[in-house]
Amino acid sequence: MTTPTFRKASLLAIAVSAALVACGGGGGGDSTPAATPTPTGTTTTATAPNGTTLTANTGTSSGRPDSEAPPITPGLPPAPAVPPANAVVTTAPAASYPSSAQSLNLFNAIQEWRALMRFEDENGGTPLGVGLLTQRPNLDVIAADLAANAPGLVTGTAEQKAAAVADAQARMNALSYAASYVAAVSTAPAGPLGIAAGTFCSKAIMSSLPGAEIGVSGMRFSGFFAPEASGGNCVMLAALDTLGSWQLPTTGSSSVYPFPGKQLTLPRYYGDWASLDPANPFTSQPGHAVYVSLASVDALPVAIPGAGSGVAISPSAIRINELTLRVKAPQGAAANPAVAARIYARSGVQSDSGVTLRATDQLLFPTSVVLVPEQPLLTTTVYTASLRATVNGRIVTRTWDFTTSN
Repeated sequence: MTTPTFRKASLLAIAVSAALVACGGGGGGDSTPAATPTPTGTTTTATAPNGTTLTANTGTSSGRPDSEAPPITPGLPPAPAVPPANAVVTTAPAASYPSSAQSLNLFNAIQEWRALMRFEDENGGTPLGVGLLTQRPNLDVIAADLAANAPGLVTGTAEQKAAAVADAQARMNALSYAASYVAAVSTAPAGPLGIAAGTFCSKAIMSSLPGAEIGVSGMRFSGFFAPEASGGNCVMLAALDTLGSWQLPTTGSSSVYPFPGKQLTLPRYYGDWASLDPANPFTSQPGHAVYVSLASVDALPVAIPGAGSGVAISPSAIRINELTLRVKAPQGAAANPAVAARIYARSGVQSDSGVTLRATDQLLFPTSVVLVPEQPLLTTTVYTASLRATVNGRIVTRTWDFTTSN
């Protein structure tokens, strides 16, 4: 097949050291524990940490169903409606991993979190999600092989990592996947932190790039591998059969991780943080990334036939007015100072005065923005993140809280 033109994924890789282990990390609370899966072939919905069934995709930031186009903003053209082919998936077949498998822990956690990454207060607190994933056994096979036979995915040089990713994507393309992305981590820190390998994998993958970016993207199909004990590598693959089936939120949406209300967030960035800013590297390990996706039907992350304009949004059509992270202040108290952090975006994204953006080639999509704290976050602490952006002339805002682990 002919591979469509789009930027290939970079690799989330971590070299584990004793310094990483010292961060601590939570188990349970914000991830799905090992569970007896629903029989293969049945349909399931994700479940929130409080046990309620998530009915994602029931509205937008203004409370409208996703099938309805937003009203016309004065001076702007009508916002496009989401085509049926691009509607976010709200039910998915049960995964076929064994009930005791760490790969099931990993899959369940990512699946649950994806249902909570777009959560609009204006919609009565209803979780909208970015769309659920469907397990593909042929992607699981590739993920397991990469974990066992491609150590360069995590510990290799930049050239070895790039070669491992390219090989994985070639194998997925050979299976007729039109878009494919790879993220990998080592499970070595999981044991000292007292959490299972699959649970640690989910937290570590989503703590940094490109794992968080892939995890919040409009992928439909997935392949996962997590070893049964600490010490091996864990791999997440995400793919689409056609670019035209990318899951898209409505115009004006934002999707974030850590998602609103998330508990037990790892305080540290577990990815390859040296590659974020080679010309001005961090002097020590940074804190957990705060990832924002501005992708929507009116802000396409890649060229998507039949959706919106059909072409990827220009980075220059995005302006970041504010992106901050603060320790949450007590009610009635003045806001705490912003956490010292770097904000990364694709080259060409605009910003207001007072917002310093750093261009990085580690981001896959022009709709992605990531805040990386200069130091690990405090443990057992509630943080407040605030976003205000202008996307194709429309204002996108949200403020949300999450909590770190001990």
